[in-house]
Amino acid sequence: MRSSPMHRRAWLRRAGAAAFLAGGASRKGRADEAFVAQLESIVQPIGAELGFASQHLGSGERILIRGGERFPMASVYKLPIALTVLDLVDRGELTLVRAVRLLPSGLRIGMGDGSLAELVGSEGYDFTVRQLLERTLEDSENATSDALLRLVGAPAVTARMAALGAEAIRVDRPESELLLDFVGAPSAEPPGGWTLEQLRGRYESATPSQRTGALAAFLSDPRDTATPEAMLALLGKVERGEALSPVSTKRLLGHMLACKTGSRRLRGEIPQSIAFAHRTGTSDTTDGITGVTNDVGIMTLPEGKGTVLLAAFLRRARGSLAEREAVLAKIGRLVFERYAGSMA
Repeated sequence: MRSSPMHRRAWLRRAGAAAFLAGGASRKGRADEAFVAQLESIVQPIGAELGFASQHLGSGERILIRGGERFPMASVYKLPIALTVLDLVDRGELTLVRAVRLLPSGLRIGMGDGSLAELVGSEGYDFTVRQLLERTLEDSENATSDALLRLVGAPAVTARMAALGAEAIRVDRPESELLLDFVGAPSAEPPGGWTLEQLRGRYESATPSQRTGALAAFLSDPRDTATPEAMLALLGKVERGEALSPVSTKRLLGHMLACKTGSRRLRGEIPQSIAFAHRTGTSDTTDGITGVTNDVGIMTLPEGKGTVLLAAFLRRARGSLAEREAVLAKIGRLVFERYAGSMA
């Protein structure tokens, strides 16, 4: 049976979806509802809740799904951390060549932990701020992200986001604490810091019942979260050069273009020639449910067709990493084809 306009509007409200057009008001309506419905249908096979925000800077069109709901950022939060570091560089309060010693107690479980541990050894290793930024944004290394967060402090990151008009982006905890909170293990750091072995042992000590309860707590915790709409606002500030100096903006976007962790996500089904500066985030999985699988970034369309700001969060998804990334890839392709034309 064909649904009435009233039923369609009710469905959109239930999904937390809203579509806005700047100019071209005659296009608003069925086409936008159909696009939102397409996006929601893509995530249905993995049972995920989609948080989505996009804006085409050429037309001004904005599309939001659960745009005002909070989603855990996972490693997406490395973007606001890095931006805050670069803001301090712009202000002359920090330099890119400053040496920061990473000690064995600063190592973390996650991307690149083996190679980083070799560098750090038993005595520690001096990284420049520039190197920490590269490893954090391009390789998504948790240890270097925590090193940057120690430099600036979580409250300063959240304050910087608020100053940029992205008040709903919060950064509160280091990666070590996030990791242990996700599984329900005690996360208070020992006075001398963690050894990698201690951190792994604490993480693996979590019982199945602890992990199940912790997943629900993690997904309802406002700490280290963002709304899709706030992430869209932050990406817009970066793209317009309103968040950092021109030099630092170029540096930040360069690292995001070189991101190695998301080739199968939003950019997975779009032409590889398309510039997509992005940052990914992924939580762990408990009882077959992954807390979040995320990707946010700035897509430059071909042939002068404009730029798209894009944020996608998959919450409570089932399925393998490959299946979740395939969902994000389909979302990226839909957005690309909406503004650049069909790839068929």
